[in-house]
Amino acid sequence: MNLPRTAADEPAASAPLTSLVTLRLATPTALRNGLALLGFRWSAQSDDHHEAGTEVGLYCWVTAGFGQKLVNPMQGAALYIGIGAGRVGWRGRLRKERGWIGEDADHGHGMAMHRTGAKVVGGPVTYSPLPVDWLPRTGVEEGDRAVHGLVGDAASAQPVVVAEAIAIRLAIHLGDTGAPVNSAGAGAWATNNPADWAAFACARALRGGEGAHEPPVPAMRDRHDGPAGGK
Repeated sequence: MNLPRTAADEPAASAPLTSLVTLRLATPTALRNGLALLGFRWSAQSDDHHEAGTEVGLYCWVTAGFGQKLVNPMQGAALYIGIGAGRVGWRGRLRKERGWIGEDADHGHGMAMHRTGAKVVGGPVTYSPLPVDWLPRTGVEEGDRAVHGLVGDAASAQPVVVAEAIAIRLAIHLGDTGAPVNSAGAGAWATNNPADWAAFACARALRGGEGAHEPPVPAMRDRHDGPAGGK
């Protein structure tokens, strides 16, 4: 391919196409434990056997650290967080996604999962209301109200949908970046999204005394997001 040259062009040999970087990404175990703080029970397990089933649930594609082996997928790095809330459930959703993965993949998700050798953990989500007054205060009154409001009617009506929204935002607050293949629910900032406030509070609780890694307080800009909005 003949591309037009500019004065800033470098010789091709000195301009690599990619740059290797190490990032800390949230693990499925951390996501499960964070959700549990709010009353969500994610019964996650490895899904290497392509089992059948139509159960609604949440799943996560994970990979090992660079040069490492993925011995326990629950301790892997979360690349993508999703749900199967339709009639085919989360396993049916995965059957569709696995059709995108391979050397000939032309879809961003399929390319990433193939290149990283990603595996899946997943399972159903149930919700049992818990008192959340013990959670660390967000530091903003509106944020505290958002957390309490989210783990009420919305969580009871659509537990897996609310759990997905919280898990995606939790990955952002816990890691150096969010689950990198996620776009919906992860790419926005300053959303004032109740799910983001909930994730922020859970990240604080999980981090405990790790003040050096204190997650940034969510900015408040868009005040129109719904319980699991901000996608």
